[in-house]
Order: sequence, then C-alpha cells, then structure tokens
Amino acid sequence: MKKNILFCIFILMSLGCISQNSFRPVIIDTDGATDDFRALTAFLSVKQLPVLAITTSAGSLTAQQTYEKLNRLLTSLRLEIPISRGSEAYTEEPSWRSTCLQVNWGNKQKLWPAAISVNELMEKELTRTKEKVVYIALGSLRNLADFIQQKKNLQDRLAKVIWYNPNTQTGKGFNYEIDKTSLDEILKAGIKLETIHSLRLQGLHWDNEMVKQLPDSIPSAAMLKQRFTSNEIPHSYMMDELVASYFFYPEWFNMKPDLQQPQLCQVVGIDTTAVKNSLIRIYNNRVTTERNTAFERFPTETSHYQFDVSRIAEQAIKAYGLSEWKACVLTDEIHGHLGVYSIVGAKMGIKARELLNAPLDRINVSSYSGSKPPTSCLIDGLQVSTGATLGLGMMTVPKTRKPSACAVFEYNGKKVKLQLKPEIEAQVGNDLKAGISQYGNLSEGYWKLVRNLCIRYWMDWNRNDIFVIEYLN
Repeated sequence: MKKNILFCIFILMSLGCISQNSFRPVIIDTDGATDDFRALTAFLSVKQLPVLAITTSAGSLTAQQTYEKLNRLLTSLRLEIPISRGSEAYTEEPSWRSTCLQVNWGNKQKLWPAAISVNELMEKELTRTKEKVVYIALGSLRNLADFIQQKKNLQDRLAKVIWYNPNTQTGKGFNYEIDKTSLDEILKAGIKLETIHSLRLQGLHWDNEMVKQLPDSIPSAAMLKQRFTSNEIPHSYMMDELVASYFFYPEWFNMKPDLQQPQLCQVVGIDTTAVKNSLIRIYNNRVTTERNTAFERFPTETSHYQFDVSRIAEQAIKAYGLSEWKACVLTDEIHGHLGVYSIVGAKMGIKARELLNAPLDRINVSSYSGSKPPTSCLIDGLQVSTGATLGLGMMTVPKTRKPSACAVFEYNGKKVKLQLKPEIEAQVGNDLKAGISQYGNLSEGYWKLVRNLCIRYWMDWNRNDIFVIEYLN
C-alpha cells in the first residue's frame, strides 16, 4: 500500500512536467484601441486557442468603426471567426480616437454573413461548446452586462472574465469610467472577474529588440511587426496585450482577491521581464496546451538521452509528435526500465485523447490489464499519457478473468475502447518467451533483450495502426 501511495505521488509530480492545463475557449470583446490591436494579434498568433467569437463595443472607437476594422483584420489573416457589432452606449469621443482610426488593421475586406446580435452570437457559442468559456474584455463590460441580463441561464457557461482596467476600488480607468454600472451588474451576478493592469511599471515597454523577435511566419505577429517597423504604432507602453500574457502565463502575475467581493481578483504585482518574454513566446506560437511545469522546454536534444534512446529520438518525435515522446520518456523513468506494455500504455493514452479530443487530466480511464506484470505495466503508460492517475481517482482497474492490453476511456459523455491488436500482443508474447528461453526469466540478459525490444517497438509501432478501436456510445 505504501509503495502504491509513493508511486501515485511520484507520477503526479511527473505529470506536472507535462501539463495540467489546456486552453479554454475564449470570446473577446474590443473597443478598437491600438493596444486592443496588439492584444488581438497576440491571441490570434496562438493557433491552438479556440477563439469562438469577437464582439465590438463603443469606447476608443465606436462599435461600428471597430467592427469594420475587425472585418479587415480577420479577412487579411484569413480567419473564419464569427463577429458582431455591440453596444454604442458610449457616445463621447476620446482624445486618442483619431490615432486609433489611423492604425491599419488590414487592407482586405469581405462581405460577412448577415450580422446577428451580440446576445445571439454569445448564446450560440456558449451553447454549442462543451467547455466553459473565458470572456476577454478589452473595453467596457457593457456587452457582457447586457447579455447576463437577457440570458441569465447561460452565465454559468462562463468560467471567468479577464478585464483590462485599473483598480476597480478607486473607480479609475477608461474601460470602467465609460460605463460604471456594468461592473456592478457583473459582480452582482457572481461571475468570477480578474482585472489586469500595467500598474504603471517602468519595464513594460515595447522596444526594438522585442519587435525584432516578432516572427514573419505568423501572419498576425508579422502584421504587428510591420506596424511597429513603419512607426504606424509607436514603440509604446504595454496595456491590453498584458491580458494575453496573463491568460497564457498567469504565474507571472501576482493576483489579490477582494475580501469584500471574493469573486473579484485584481493584479498587484507583475514580473515584467518574464511577461515580456512570455509575449514573445505567444507571438511566436510557442505556447502549447501541454505546458511544462518544471521544464522550460522538454529536452529533445539527443545528448540528453541514453545512447540507444538517443538514436531514435529525432525520428520518433518527427514521426509521432512531442506529446507521445514526452509520455513515453516519463513513463520509462517512472517505470524504472523500458517496458513493452508501459510503452503501449503511453501510446494508447495519447491515441485515446486524440479520439475524444480530451485534454490532460480530464479523462477517466478503466484499464483491463489486471494488477500483475507484465500486462499491468500498461497502467503506468496510461496514467502518464492521460493524467488519469490512481491518486486523482480518475483511473480504475476492474477485475478481469483474462487481463490484456485493453482500456476504456471516457470524456464529455463519450466512451471509446482501445485494445492492442491480437497479432501484436501475440508478437510481444513470442518475443518475451524467446528471451526467457535464451537468457532465463528476469536475468540480466533478459532485461537487455527487453530494452532492445522496447526501443524497436517504440520506433516501429504507430499508435494509429496498433489498436482495435470501438466506440461504446
């Protein structure tokens, strides 16, 4: 029992090296400010991020002016993201509006489908997505407040709101001052609200070195780089793009809950160097759904691995992807040696997550491998590759008369069963039997043979070809 507890603790620590997070889908609201443009190009640089919709509201520009700019931006970037023109409640003209109007959000424009209201669009997107949604507010909260009033039954579909605005307790900040009642309505509804602000820190400035690191290969980042280079956007102070940094890298922001309103949390400190670095990673699309906790980057250089593993590293990553490589490597380390069924489990878990479109730590697994080696070694690979550990209670090992390399995976009401193909399982049995016959069971020679077999299986077995797949509902 003690061994099992220690094992669960160790595997949970190792899973932290892979990830415990995935990107929630977002709905973004913008009022067309120049810093909104920088924030939008940041979010749109991350290809894996599900942007469900973008809406506009009055503020720095009118909602209509922002809608037209948004049209050109998405058309130029060839992105099919639903958009809607929202509240024009704010009718004054701020002193920086002319500057915002001059910023080119793209030269191309297309005729979008007949526009629907913000409420209709948000209802449609919140209803159809399975995950709870993060609402990104780059302007006022008016559109969201209107939606909550009309569609109270859908507010629990919002995971939280991230809003760019100075301290809400002082009543300062343009995004608050143009519509003071909307904040009260959001807080009254009990929605979790996180506010981000620069805190007027000295280190948060764009400079030539940062601009040089914006890639030409990412269309949205390249567009921002061109605007900086042409001085259409000056090397300016960071504001709304900090929301993107916080969304992807919240660890660089020190947040303080409001004791009077526990659903409200406000930034009180920022690691400026780390945030600037995070923005460059975002614009370069170097943010992944499988974020590392201990590693800055999971080691892929062949010099970091034992010689026999190093010989397949580059080819295996290229053939099967970094996610599978991570799962297999960490499984080997936890398992204590290269094991056939543990590698099968790692590949099986990755394949199941792909079939169910399931992020790490969100999937339930039942392994029919039994509790005795060698088939029970499947469990180690399954835990690492899915995050469904015994410690988290998301992994079960039902009793079975005939243990085999088989597991059932469940996510979002869907179930799929994966079974190692009989001919492959027979091959493994024959190979191991031959090893025992030649070297004796569990001898030094036997373990050398097992390692050699595992290296070969690791490279030769494509997870798309080695399993019998059955959907159970």
